[in-house]
Amino acid sequence: MATPKSDSFVHQSVIVHEIVYRLLKEAQGARLSHLITTEADASRVSTAVKKLREKIDQPLKVENLARELGMRVSGFHHHFKAVTAMSPLQYHKQIRLQEVRRLMLGEGMDVARASFWVGYDDPVE
Repeated sequence: MATPKSDSFVHQSVIVHEIVYRLLKEAQGARLSHLITTEADASRVSTAVKKLREKIDQPLKVENLARELGMRVSGFHHHFKAVTAMSPLQYHKQIRLQEVRRLMLGEGMDVARASFWVGYDDPVE
């Protein structure tokens, strides 16, 4: 048996859906939809960047990362580059090199040890 409280919730939900539907059908609806989609994609890229930093010593598997984020590889590449101005591989290399530099300057490591620390098997890689 429905309670007045649950009826009110259902009614409010229908109203919200109607408002969203009408907003998306208006002239600016495509722009609003694009903004929502872009924000979601930027959030996914942010998650990808966080994962890359957390697993800096791991080899980059773009296909696996895209799948984890619920994206196709081509879409992931496109959105990643739009947010970071680099491909995922370029970004991964850059953060690795920055970490090697930090380890050498801040921790006094030699290049071979610092490179190994961030996942390079060969310091000239």
